[in-house]
Amino acid sequence: MLAKRFCNLCLRNGGNGIKNKQKCFYSSSSGKLTNAELRKKRNAIFEEEKAKQLSFIKRLEKISVKYSGHPEIREGEGNVELLMNKHVSTPYNCAMHISEFLMKRSVVALVDGEPWDMHRPLVDDCDLQLKHMLDEDPAVSNHAFWRTGSFVLGYIFDTAFKDNVCVELCDYPRTKVEHGCFLYDVNIDIPDWKPTQMELNCLSRVGGCIWMKNLDFEPLDVSGDVALKMFEDNKYKTKVLKQLLDNSGRDSISLYRMGDYVDFNKGPLISNTSQIHRYSVTSVHQVESDMFGKVYRVQGLALPIDLKMHWWVWEFLCKRAAKPNKQPIKYKKEAQLKQILEMNQN
Repeated sequence: MLAKRFCNLCLRNGGNGIKNKQKCFYSSSSGKLTNAELRKKRNAIFEEEKAKQLSFIKRLEKISVKYSGHPEIREGEGNVELLMNKHVSTPYNCAMHISEFLMKRSVVALVDGEPWDMHRPLVDDCDLQLKHMLDEDPAVSNHAFWRTGSFVLGYIFDTAFKDNVCVELCDYPRTKVEHGCFLYDVNIDIPDWKPTQMELNCLSRVGGCIWMKNLDFEPLDVSGDVALKMFEDNKYKTKVLKQLLDNSGRDSISLYRMGDYVDFNKGPLISNTSQIHRYSVTSVHQVESDMFGKVYRVQGLALPIDLKMHWWVWEFLCKRAAKPNKQPIKYKKEAQLKQILEMNQN
């Protein structure tokens, strides 16, 4: 609670680096929606589309889910066959039937060997594995956690500033775990903003508080038209969406919701905000993007709840994550993306 009040004092009242800077006023009277109003609008569209998709399910069909457990799971919980509801039940629901320990620990699922969100409904008979951050091979979990880190960066900048500061999210550049930080490009109408360490700490506290809120990362696939309607007030997001739809050859976009914040993301993301322990906004740099022009590149780092780390090691990693990451924004066709992923796995 104190951290939230401190964030409000630092950012929503201007902060040292924002004081006396030019600001763009978003208000209903000027014909533009505030970020809070935009979140409410997008959340309403998300809820409407979710209800619409559920209404298509006229009757419940059963599917067989064969769970293969980890060796450390207690006796009787290693291999289980469950009867679940098609298009309704999720891997998280399967974990609930097996054990509370498994339900809380699992960050992402493998469904017939393919990465799958914990809260994404199952669509057919399948083999199920549940992955966590301490797996012998944590690659799938790490990638989900990394994408979630970028998603949370968007949430922080969408919610931390006062409504009279114009903040428009652009997109998160795809970056490897080895680069040491995750990214989000943001347009803020504060010329030459160089945030102080106090302001970075305030932003970090917004991300650090979400673990207490226990919010699910809820996926929903929607048509391109629905996604474009949802983000019609953001010219940057609209541009990215159109390019994604053109390059993918599909009329489908994966949305995710955390509380009332909605954004699109390739996914899968982790299951719940309680699985994020430490979170730091490490730096903000001005960069020139081929797609957006001059924007602010926000860099961050997070630590999952299952991993313990000495404070000085964490500080060392945060300093490394603060170095400018010049990763370009590129959108490739799915065949090219698949080829790149295969090369990285090898």
